[in-house]
Amino acid sequence: MGYSTNGRPRRVTDADIAAILEWADRYVSCRQLADRLGLSVATVRRIVQTRGAHYKTESPEKRAALRFESRIPGSNTDEL
Repeated sequence: MGYSTNGRPRRVTDADIAAILEWADRYVSCRQLADRLGLSVATVRRIVQTRGAHYKTESPEKRAALRFESRIPGSNTDEL
């Protein structure tokens, strides 16, 4: 079953996910992690349970890089 990648852009970066997983492996509570990162407890819990694999869209930093590349003249590979 395919899922749409459209919708609200994600706010959690790949670095945030890595930090959450590292801290969770050290038995830091989801509530403490949520408070540190300014996220909801449910978001942190979902990241820990799925090991961050539930995200379907690009992280904010990758999305910004792709947006920047598309604005560079001559970087369009469709013309080849």
